[in-house]
Amino acid sequence: MKLFITFLLLLSFIIITVYGDKLIQVQVLSRHCDRSPVSNFDIPADPWDWQSYLARYSYGAGEDSKAIIGVGELTSLGIAQCYQIGTQFRKRYLSKYLEGTNEVNPTSIDDLLFSTRDENNINTAHYTAQDFKFYSTGVDRTLVSVFSISQGMFPQYSGPIIDINFPNSNQNYSLPSGIQPVPIFTETKNNDVWMSAYANCPEIDLRLEEQKHTEEYNNLVKKYQNLIDRVVNETNFNSLVTGNVIEPVAFYKLIEYTAQLQSRVSKEITFDSFYILFDLLFVQKSHNKLNIKWINDHWDEIEEMAGISTFQTFNRKIQGNLGAGPLMKKILFEMQKLVKSKICSSCDQSNGDNCDVCHKMEKPLYEDSNFENTKPFKYVHYSAHDVTILSLLATLGLSEDYSILQKLPPYGSQLIFELYENTTTSDSSANNYYVKIIVNRGFGDTNFTSYKLISLGGTGCDENCAFPQFEDVVIRGAIPKNWCDKCNNKDADICVRELYEEKRSLTTLLLIFLPILGGINVLAFGCLCLVGIRMIRKKNQENGNREETEHIIQRQ
Repeated sequence: MKLFITFLLLLSFIIITVYGDKLIQVQVLSRHCDRSPVSNFDIPADPWDWQSYLARYSYGAGEDSKAIIGVGELTSLGIAQCYQIGTQFRKRYLSKYLEGTNEVNPTSIDDLLFSTRDENNINTAHYTAQDFKFYSTGVDRTLVSVFSISQGMFPQYSGPIIDINFPNSNQNYSLPSGIQPVPIFTETKNNDVWMSAYANCPEIDLRLEEQKHTEEYNNLVKKYQNLIDRVVNETNFNSLVTGNVIEPVAFYKLIEYTAQLQSRVSKEITFDSFYILFDLLFVQKSHNKLNIKWINDHWDEIEEMAGISTFQTFNRKIQGNLGAGPLMKKILFEMQKLVKSKICSSCDQSNGDNCDVCHKMEKPLYEDSNFENTKPFKYVHYSAHDVTILSLLATLGLSEDYSILQKLPPYGSQLIFELYENTTTSDSSANNYYVKIIVNRGFGDTNFTSYKLISLGGTGCDENCAFPQFEDVVIRGAIPKNWCDKCNNKDADICVRELYEEKRSLTTLLLIFLPILGGINVLAFGCLCLVGIRMIRKKNQENGNREETEHIIQRQ
C-alpha cells in the first residue's frame, strides 16, 4: 500500500512538473548539415571527383553538368537533413497538440501566434518577427542550413497571404505553396565574435602552442602515431606533400574561413592536423564513396582518434571562457530580457526586490544601442559549426563533466537552452524560472537529452536549474569580463571600437576636467595675487609706522 501511495505521489509530481510549467523561450545552437570537404584535396588511393559529383545533385544540374561545388558548401543531402531538424522542432516547440492526438503538447512555446484558418487545419505556430530570430555565421553552409531548418519549422501554407487582388497571380499566398520567408541575420567574418570567438583569440593560440610542449600532450601524440601513419599510408596522402606550407593554418580557423585560407592548408598530416584528412574521408564515407577496405574496417577507431585530436583544442583548459564566452553572454542576455519583462518591466518600488536580474544585465557584443529595448524573443537560433558547439560545451564545463560530449558533434547537432516558468507557485521572483540544457547529437537525434551543469563556477546547477543560480554560475564561470583584453585581440572591430570608446571616454573626462582645473588654477593664482598684495600692503604699512615712530623720537 505504501509503495502504491509513493508511486501516486511520484506520478503526481511528474504530471505537475511537465504540465504545470510553461516553456517560454528556446535558444538553439546548431551545427550545419552535410557539406563538401573544407579542403580542395582528394584521397590519392581512392580518388573521387566530389566537386563535380556533389554539384550534380546539389545544384540539380544533372549528369552532364560541368558545374562544380566549392569547398565547405552545403549539399543536397545536408539540406534534407536540416529540413528534418526543422520538422522535429515544429513538433516539439511549435505544435499545440502532440502529433496525431488531441493531447496538449507540454513543450509548445507559450503564447505564440497560431492560425485561424480552419480550412487548412494547421497545428503549427506562425512566424512573427517579434517572436523568432535566426542568426548565422557568415558562410554559405550555415546560412543555407538555418534556412532549411526554418522551412521545416514553418510548413507549406503557413506563409503570408496577399491582402488585395494582385495582378497576374492565381493564388492567395504571397509565395507558391504558402512558403514562409524567414530573415537570417549574420555578421561579417571579421566581426563575428559571437559564434567564432575561438578563431579570433590570440590567447587561445598561445595556450595551444604551450600545450604542445607538455608531457601529457606528447604522450598522446605517441599513442596515436602508428594509427596516423597507417591511415596516411592507406590513403597515400603523403604523396600530396610537395613542400612545407608557409604558415600552415590551424584547422579550427579553416572551418570558419574555408575559402580564404586554402593556400595555407597543411598537406602533412600530424596529430594536430588530422582533422584535414579525416574530413575528406568522412565526406566520402557519408556519400557511400569510400572504398578503402582497411579504412572502412577500422572506421570507429579512426573516428575516435579524430574526436580526441579535436578535443585537445576544444577543452576547458584551452578554451576557458574565451572561445564561446561572448556567445554565452548573448544567450544569457536573451533570457534576462524575457525574465525581466515578466517580473520587473519597470523595476519600480513595488517589485524592486525581484529586479536583481535586471541590474546584472550587460549588453552583448554586436548589438545596436536599442537592443535592450526590443521585445524579448521566444525562439532564437544560432547556426554555426561543430567546433562552435564544442567550444560552448567547454565554456560551460559540460565536456569535462560528460565524456560523450567530448566527441565530434555529428552533422546537425544541437545545443539547446529551454527556459521555463513555473506556474504552480505564487512566487513572482526570478526563482520561478528555470533553465534546461539539452543536447541532440546529430540531425536524426530526437531524444532531447538533458544535462546538468556539474563543475561550472565550482558549484554547478541542477538539471532544472533555477534561473538566479544559472545566471550566477554562468556569469562567474562562462563569461569573460573583458574578452578583447583577455584574448589580447586588438584587431577585431569590436575591440577597436571598445578601445576607441575607452579613449573617447578619457578625452571626454579631460574636456570636462581641464576647464575646471584651469578655473581652479586661475582662482588659485588670483588668491595668491591677493595674498601677495595684502602682504605688500601690510609690509608697507609696517614700514610707514616704523618711520613715523622714528620721526617722533627724533623730535623729542
